[in-house]
Amino acid sequence: MGRDMTSDLQIDRQRVSRHHAELRTEGATTWVIDLASSNSTFVNGHKVQQAT
Repeated sequence: MGRDMTSDLQIDRQRVSRHHAELRTEGATTWVIDLASSNSTFVNGHKVQQAT
């Protein structure tokens, strides 16, 4: 997900990087992975520093 037109999930916000984060699903679990975005990625107010 990100601002880039090639992103599967486009987010039109200045604070979102072109390639901001990735969602991965394994079975019933979905992981959020920050892609070294400029403004970080947060889940429930907590900064994503590894797959969360």
